[in-house]
Amino acid sequence: MPEAPIVQAQMLIRATPETVFQAFADPAITTRFWFSRASGPLEPGARVRWDWEHYGASTELRVLALEPPRRILIEWDEPPCPVEWRFEARAEGTLVTIRNWGFRGDAGAVAAQAIDAMGGFTMVLAGAKALLEHGIRLDLVADHHPEGHVDRAAPAAQGMAPRLSLVTLGVDELERALRFYRDGARPAERGHRGTRARARRGGVLRAPGRPAPRAVAAQPVAPAM
Repeated sequence: MPEAPIVQAQMLIRATPETVFQAFADPAITTRFWFSRASGPLEPGARVRWDWEHYGASTELRVLALEPPRRILIEWDEPPCPVEWRFEARAEGTLVTIRNWGFRGDAGAVAAQAIDAMGGFTMVLAGAKALLEHGIRLDLVADHHPEGHVDRAAPAAQGMAPRLSLVTLGVDELERALRFYRDGARPAERGHRGTRARARRGGVLRAPGRPAPRAVAAQPVAPAM
């Protein structure tokens, strides 16, 4: 049986662990770089709805663990798919690691979900980095696929009420964002795939009895000097 993949994306953000943790737990901040609306903050045991209103997409999640300022664990989708954030203090700031696992389907479907997840979470981390380090709101999720915005949909499609499980963002957009960091975001130093609107992903645990999964890790990007 093939090993179940674990997707991992990470980013060094030059802010304290408390600040970065709060950015993902408090929707007043998270809505500035990821989803557009939430039913409430992340709290232990809470059930929360996140919306990407520009795409007419939403998801409901359950908070399994909230350990400020070190760790967040949630489940979303049905059947549940876990996502975990870890916040590690470094001399330069906070290393944020997002992991996602529990992908379902045949080998091709699982691989596609894993690729989408890695690209999407890396893009989310790039948006968080821009906001927390430089106060810049990049709107990467909303701007990735403007033709997919519900207010721009064709008249025949406007009567539909899509419910999407994942906003995926292209890696080409990530490369462009990182070039922006290196060349234009600060004076001295600079730090989900597909064309459809889908919203999320990244995990680390496995169910008892499953073979140990093999991590699919995002390649680190060294900051330009």
